[in-house]
Amino acid sequence: MLGVRIGVLAVQGNFREHGAVLRRLGVEAVEVRKPEELRGLDGLV
Repeated sequence: MLGVRIGVLAVQGNFREHGAVLRRLGVEAVEVRKPEELRGLDGLV
């Protein structure tokens, strides 16, 4: 999954765990807290 960026909604609980799983799958996981952080993402969890 080269070059895939997935945002993890970092508002409450378990977002660190979700990011860790995505990184193990070879995806760039980005914590999202503000609307402007959604730019350039391929998806959102």
